[in-house]
Amino acid sequence: FSLAEREMFSRIIGDDETLLWCGRPYGKFPTGRVVSVCIFALVWMAIPLTILFMSISEGDGSDPMNVMPVIFALIGLLLPAGVVLAHKRGQKARYALTDKRAILLQPGVFSGVRIFIYPIGPDMLLEHSRKKDGSGDLVFDYSDVRVNDKPLPRGFLKVENVEKPLSLLRDLGVNGGKEFIEF
Repeated sequence: FSLAEREMFSRIIGDDETLLWCGRPYGKFPTGRVVSVCIFALVWMAIPLTILFMSISEGDGSDPMNVMPVIFALIGLLLPAGVVLAHKRGQKARYALTDKRAILLQPGVFSGVRIFIYPIGPDMLLEHSRKKDGSGDLVFDYSDVRVNDKPLPRGFLKVENVEKPLSLLRDLGVNGGKEFIEF
């Protein structure tokens, strides 16, 4: 962790707590997703630009409606940037597990850091998923934001070796939880 991240964790973690584990999201750059969004963006831009060029070639270049295809084309240019920025923002999350709490530092939407603290106990919500490569998610909470009518999970997401923090949580007495194994 960087010096700023260490200082932030030292302000959050009390003197009576012991830091057991810390981590960050693991994940490759979503090349497939970016390529598919770029293809969609090209189609998105091709249709209005074709309409614009046809309108200009017919000698109607002064029509005020010619602005609309340009706006659609600009939106098409921004689509791939949104995927890349979302990935970079997600990679800035930081996780810490102490003997008393699970701490999630998540970048704010525009700036700053949002801090989520989950007290560790036998009734703590814990859902975990594991992939074949050993990476996975530990979910402690769900946000109010819904995507495809499902709430977004909040917790230690995309952990490289999910067994390490999961076994520490089990050692601390966290009993609950659903397991999802992804193949």
